[in-house]
Amino acid sequence: MPRTFPRAFLVPSLIALVAVSATACSRRGADLTDPVQIAADLRGTWSDTISYPGISTVFRLTVTDTLVAGDGTYAIEAGRSGTLTVTGVISGSHVRLVLARDFGLITHFDGELTARDLLSGYGWSEVPFGQDPAPMGFKRSGD
Repeated sequence: MPRTFPRAFLVPSLIALVAVSATACSRRGADLTDPVQIAADLRGTWSDTISYPGISTVFRLTVTDTLVAGDGTYAIEAGRSGTLTVTGVISGSHVRLVLARDFGLITHFDGELTARDLLSGYGWSEVPFGQDPAPMGFKRSGD
């Protein structure tokens, strides 16, 4: 025979569950707009959200106040691979990064932390004839 719980137990338990869920949801929303929390969430290792064989960008970020710095590696399909340096800034909820590859290619990223482990926005590279911004993102791949 299934066990039943008295109504006096279920109602307070349900109210407590709803309160905890609401608090967690409101706290999660604050995480995505609070520059201090964004800085804490950015620390760690990040990689491209798009995955193709032979192509990768991986970097580790550190954050001091609103300044972002890091270094990493890249690989270009059927091309070179090497190191890159990252500099950037947190401005409100925006994260702006500059990825400088060792052969001189500079890529700009402007986006936001859309989840604790997902950085989404637009990127463009400095090339002789310019480049329109295109969707770009990075996912946390380690601490």
